[in-house]
Amino acid sequence: MTSIQRFFLKILLSFPDSWKIKLTGGRPIEINGKTLHPDFQLIAWIDRFISKFHNYKPTKAKKVFESKIKIISNKPISLPKVETTVIGGINDSIKIRIYNPDPTRDGHPILLYFHGGGHVVGSINTHDNLCRYLAYFTPCLVFSVDYRLAPEFPFPNAINDTFRAYKWIKSNAMRLGGNPDKIALAGDSAGGNLAMATTILLKESKQDLPNFIGLLYPYLDLSQETASYETYQEGYLLSRSQLRWFKSHYAPNTNDRSKPEASPLLYPNFKDFPNCYVATAGFDPLLDEGVELVSKLQKDRVHVVHTNFPGLVHGYASFADIIPAAWDAVQDFIKYLKTEWSGHLKTESPDHDTNE
Repeated sequence: MTSIQRFFLKILLSFPDSWKIKLTGGRPIEINGKTLHPDFQLIAWIDRFISKFHNYKPTKAKKVFESKIKIISNKPISLPKVETTVIGGINDSIKIRIYNPDPTRDGHPILLYFHGGGHVVGSINTHDNLCRYLAYFTPCLVFSVDYRLAPEFPFPNAINDTFRAYKWIKSNAMRLGGNPDKIALAGDSAGGNLAMATTILLKESKQDLPNFIGLLYPYLDLSQETASYETYQEGYLLSRSQLRWFKSHYAPNTNDRSKPEASPLLYPNFKDFPNCYVATAGFDPLLDEGVELVSKLQKDRVHVVHTNFPGLVHGYASFADIIPAAWDAVQDFIKYLKTEWSGHLKTESPDHDTNE
């Protein structure tokens, strides 16, 4: 069934843009001077007729979300070595999938990746293709963390897991072919939340910070709703009702939502934070949060690269296999990773130079 759905979706996406516009209402969708990309106008139109995962119980929603990702994903690209390990004990075990682009070499810079999904859905499986691309097109040894999900494991379990994963990877980096002194954090949506929260915990406990942070349309503030929640509340894949559903499961105690570990945007001082990449999408309820984070980072003199994709929607990276504009946006992040690592690696010996 998945292959059939994907086949027909690709046919629709192959239509000329004018046909896509005609099929989905006859005119481009424009808001605040921005025009929704025709491919995503088509995807958003199709999504209107599909049952939303947040209408199910979380256990079922996780399966529905994973099935939707399969429809829009290509066959995974091959890497020389992909392995999964488990850390922790019986009651707090988490899986970590490791993507090694070149097992014949040691000292790879490390990218620790946290998947999105509102802390409720998503997994290392739903983000497998993206992590493969990040390993394939950069010099990174990618670690994808399958942190525990709500509602079974609400806040602060996820952040405890990512913090624990960071320390484990740093301690075991050399054994696994990585460089313990070259670690970056990245994540999309809720994963971006966890990347920022993990860095906050590291800073507060006076431990080594990551070399830099990469955030794709991050989910940064569970304590309030910005104007973009209202503007893009429905019809652009991620809705306001879904965000409310996510936070009700991840942080059912409303007092927790004002803690910086749950809402990193509320952290009072980003001074001495590592360099950051922040990507935002124009048609995203979380747009304002990303923009505000950039402003706060700049105010605290943190070097930040902000790329806004005005015609794209939240979650665009998941569509990189079938929508060229989404792939271009992912490539922008890959370019940033390569550029950033180039700066961090240029002082190393030739034996450890992993630049292309």
